[in-house]
Amino acid sequence: METLTLDQVHHELTSLSREKDVLNQGFELGTSWWRDELRRAGMEVLPPLGGDSTSIYLDRRTLFALASEVIDGSRDPRDFTFHVLLWGSGTTRRNNRGRIDSLIAPTTSPALLDALQAAQTSPSTAFDAFRSRGRNTFAYLGPAYFTKLMYFAGQGRPTHPALIVDRRVLATLAGTEPGSGLSTAANYPRETYLRACSALEAIAASARDSGHPELTGCTADLVERWAFGRAALN
Repeated sequence: METLTLDQVHHELTSLSREKDVLNQGFELGTSWWRDELRRAGMEVLPPLGGDSTSIYLDRRTLFALASEVIDGSRDPRDFTFHVLLWGSGTTRRNNRGRIDSLIAPTTSPALLDALQAAQTSPSTAFDAFRSRGRNTFAYLGPAYFTKLMYFAGQGRPTHPALIVDRRVLATLAGTEPGSGLSTAANYPRETYLRACSALEAIAASARDSGHPELTGCTADLVERWAFGRAALN
C-alpha cells in the first residue's frame, strides 16, 4: 500500500475547494425507476424526486436542505433517505429495491429521525442506531450509505462531527499516518468509523496549519472528498 506523507496530502488538497468539490458535488440522475418502485411500495414521492421530469440534478447542497426539512419536521425522514440513496448509488440499482422494502414501513420514520438527530452531536450513538452487534438495523443499508445520512444531517455545517466513510475513503486513509492500519471492510464496526472520522479531522487540522493559503479553511468533509476521489483513480 502506498504511504502518503502529510505534505503530499496537503499538496493534493490545494487543488480542491469546499465550494466546488464538496457543496457543489452533484449528478444528473434518472428518476423513473425510483418513482415506480416507491409508488409500488405505497410511498408518496415528494419533490425533487417526485417531480414531472425523468431526471433531476442532486448535489450536496440540495441534500443539506432536505435534511433541514427533516430536522424541522416538515419532511418525512424516509423521503430524505431515498434522495440520499439516489445521490449515493447513482445509476446502480443493486440492492436498492431491498433498501426500499426495509425502510418503507411508517414505523421506520421515528427511528430514522432519532438517528439523524443523534448524528448532530454523537456520531457514536447515531452509528449504533444504524448498526449494532454486527448487524445493520435496515437491510442493505450498511455504513457506506447510512454514514451519508449521518453526514447530511449536519445540514452543511463545516464542524459537523459525522462524516461519510465508505471503503474508498478508508482505503485512502489507511495509507496516511493518521489513518494507518484502518480496516477497509465494507460492514465495519463503530470503532473503525470513529477512528476514520478522527483521521479526517486530524488531516484537516494539519492542512489548516500547513502554511498553504488555500488550506486555511480546510474542513474534514473536504478531506473526505479528496480521499474518495483519490481511491477512485487508483
